[in-house]
Amino acid sequence: MARKSSLDILLAGYGTTGLGIYDANQNFLQSIQTNGTSTDPDSASLRTATLNPGTYYIVVLCNGSWAFSKPYQFSVKYTPQSIAGASVSVKSKTYNGKTQKASSVTVKMGGQTLKAGRDYTVSCKAGKNVGSYKVTVTGKGSYTGTKTATFKINPKATSVKKLKKAKKGFTVAWKKPSKAALKQTTGYQVRWSLKKSMKGAKTKTVKATTSAGRKCTLKVSKLKGGKKYYVQVRAYKKASGKTYYSGWSKAKAVKTKK
Repeated sequence: MARKSSLDILLAGYGTTGLGIYDANQNFLQSIQTNGTSTDPDSASLRTATLNPGTYYIVVLCNGSWAFSKPYQFSVKYTPQSIAGASVSVKSKTYNGKTQKASSVTVKMGGQTLKAGRDYTVSCKAGKNVGSYKVTVTGKGSYTGTKTATFKINPKATSVKKLKKAKKGFTVAWKKPSKAALKQTTGYQVRWSLKKSMKGAKTKTVKATTSAGRKCTLKVSKLKGGKKYYVQVRAYKKASGKTYYSGWSKAKAVKTKK
């Protein structure tokens, strides 16, 4: 059974009959009682509270206390569960030029968040460059088996440096990454929208090796004149067949010329 369990008890008897549930240290937990007559038995049912693994006693109660009768001993046991079916999420990190490991791992099993060190241990491959790195979660205590996941190192974000309005368009310039960060950047994405929420935004990709990419500028045209547009930019990196993105920069606004 699972780590915790409950017990269904049905009691039938003549007259006033009581049963009590006690833990291994003889601490009272719950009781059940019938109120029949000498000729007409009564019955009562009880579902115990959730019990942790351990030893418990069911005893006959006399005047509400543990009687001298021999108690019935039972145990709540559990079979370790495989952590292979757990949900594992790992918070991504941002490239900073240093070697990094996963440090924020959340493991959930059947809707319950497990506790690191008690229920599982984590081992992972350290990484420096933008990419994905393997994380292995190993069950401990009540859990066995392993579950693998990945944590990502994403490119360092950039920001909009300048917006210059133009006729039915604008020119955007963004902050150029450092030499080290540039090696972890394949290009940039610029998006713009008439809504601050960026709903319905259009996106343009600029490779870092192009003239616009080297200058970190982009001219956008064929827009509506006299309208306010919100603009954002982010960096991306292609590695091992996957594309990794930084977060979008804070949106800045520019009004186009008519």
